[in-house]
Amino acid sequence: GSGSERIIGSGQPLTAAMLRRAWLIRSGQRVTVIAGGDGFALHSAGKAQGNGAANDIIKVKMDSGQQVSGTVTTAGQVRVVL
Repeated sequence: GSGSERIIGSGQPLTAAMLRRAWLIRSGQRVTVIAGGDGFALHSAGKAQGNGAANDIIKVKMDSGQQVSGTVTTAGQVRVVL
């Protein structure tokens, strides 16, 4: 589902610019980071540094303090390709 960026009046034409995709991850949320390559995947935890919808690239601060960028795949999950 999508949400509206602003109030839309009755009878007003709806355009794509008026909508935003639903956030799957919110800033500050604990997320699972899946880092992987050919034949392997590592799972770790971190904290989202911004909101993200499906296929958005967001920054995540790992529990180790390292910051990585990855793609939002599902609610609470970010994939990093190594």
